[in-house]
Amino acid sequence: MSAAADPPVQGLPVTPEGRLEWCEACKVRGNELFRAGESRLAVIEYKKCLGFFRDSRMPTDLFGGGGGGSVPPSQQKQPSPADVEGPLQERWKQVMMDVYNNIAACYTRLRKWDYVVTYGKKSLEVAPNAKAFVRLSEAAIEHGAWGEARENLLALAAMDPSHAALSKLPAVEENLRQREMQQAARLRNMFDAGDEGDQ
Repeated sequence: MSAAADPPVQGLPVTPEGRLEWCEACKVRGNELFRAGESRLAVIEYKKCLGFFRDSRMPTDLFGGGGGGSVPPSQQKQPSPADVEGPLQERWKQVMMDVYNNIAACYTRLRKWDYVVTYGKKSLEVAPNAKAFVRLSEAAIEHGAWGEARENLLALAAMDPSHAALSKLPAVEENLRQREMQQAARLRNMFDAGDEGDQ
């Protein structure tokens, strides 16, 4: 990593290369914190990268859940690979996909499932990837959204048919089948009760 990875004392890097290296350094620090079990601190490092590409401002809501004047992640202007041209674009896309996935991983540990979904989807907006489908399926399972869990696991299967997370697919499909049977039984009971009232 070159010296551009560390922000100069007077300010942050201004060249696209310097910005990207600075973000990569934030990602590395976030990864170290995540491995040390410091998910909240890791989120701060990862979001520095996102904040830096938002006109060099930090997001006002680092952990979700509000606070005066905080902007939900879904309404924050997010950086785009289109913001960088030429040979840096692929590197930029990889960093952003990794950062979104890593934030989703942190929120998985913190059991903040709505944020897992937010950042998993943002990762998919950059590029389809297995990690995002895994995180989205985990969040859907936690919410009991069996159809969404199945959809994400099938997308994962199309990308990586041998992924370990696919072991959850039979249980997801069974829960989905059970829910559909319960809904059908409720509808039958509603109609049966209505028929008895007409006699």
